[in-house]
Amino acid sequence: MKSCRVFSRMLRFIMLPLLLNFFASTVVGDPPQAGEETPAVSVRSLEMTPETRVSEEVTQLITDLGSPEFARRQAAVATLRNAKGQQLQEICKVLETGTESESARRIIEVLELRYEQAALDSDDVRITSEALEKSAHSERWFVSETARDVLDRHWQRRTEIAVVELVSMNVPLSPKDPSELWKQSPDAPPQMFGQADPTSSRHLKIYLDKNWPGNDRAFELLRRLDSLQTESFMTQPRLVSIYLIDGHPLAIEQVAILKGTFGDTQIAERGRVCLGVLNEPRFGVEEGILVGSVQKGSSADAAKIRSGDLIVAMNGKKLTDFDQLVTQLRVFDVGDKIMLHIRSNGLQDEGGSRSVEVTLKGWH
Repeated sequence: MKSCRVFSRMLRFIMLPLLLNFFASTVVGDPPQAGEETPAVSVRSLEMTPETRVSEEVTQLITDLGSPEFARRQAAVATLRNAKGQQLQEICKVLETGTESESARRIIEVLELRYEQAALDSDDVRITSEALEKSAHSERWFVSETARDVLDRHWQRRTEIAVVELVSMNVPLSPKDPSELWKQSPDAPPQMFGQADPTSSRHLKIYLDKNWPGNDRAFELLRRLDSLQTESFMTQPRLVSIYLIDGHPLAIEQVAILKGTFGDTQIAERGRVCLGVLNEPRFGVEEGILVGSVQKGSSADAAKIRSGDLIVAMNGKKLTDFDQLVTQLRVFDVGDKIMLHIRSNGLQDEGGSRSVEVTLKGWH
């Protein structure tokens, strides 16, 4: 399914420029060729409530976008690029309710500039983001494809906008600063194809527990993070994991939607406590869990468990694989204590061993 989505995006990148040339006789800022005139573009007649009515000023600006006079078009574009607040909302409403294709193209160009440059927590970004998201589902094919192209090309920005709003809704996630997702660490260990390290700050972790807001808005923002999965498909390690913590309020249908969007491997069901270790996969070995990495500030980190340790037992019961450890941890709650038996030198039989008491913490 994801390979089909990748192919679909490639097809849009190829076809969109051809369609733009077909629908548009000139681009914003380019003067008309000798003997050519650009047909006037007007806002469609609409019945609007007072809350959605477009002012005469904005109506005139949209009309000027299709003027045969180059200077008039340029002046309209310059004014639209500086639009703020109510005026920006009106421009977005025009795009949503109906304009001619050429006018819609130029409006989306203006919105893309604001979408890319405005502060992440600003009203401008919120307004333009929602306009582009709605336009991506427009019944007018040309508008929807153009808006989707903008969202696809600025997928990192789309991710950042969604993360910032989720943080404002007190959704537990890490890192809370989305810019951390794009930082390269010079000492980061090499990763195999498709393998992700959820303990890394470059990996977005979202925890859906009993405090999940449970509203449609939060769920929609969550789904907008799909670019972290699809853009990294076949090119780099996965960049997102969603943890369904015991007691979360999501319906079965919503869980199914998340698995269909992000893939089964990125949706993990967990108990209320987190040890904070990532296991190192091994084959043909039936003893213990080899620790690949330890999340900073976690239960394991506080107990001084380190990469390379081999966890062979918990509370006196032998452990053979990571799934067994996860299952056994689900019976505990935050603040409970467990005893881990660890072979400090990993797989080396002659390595020293120790027992470590671990006070279990939550996921965030």
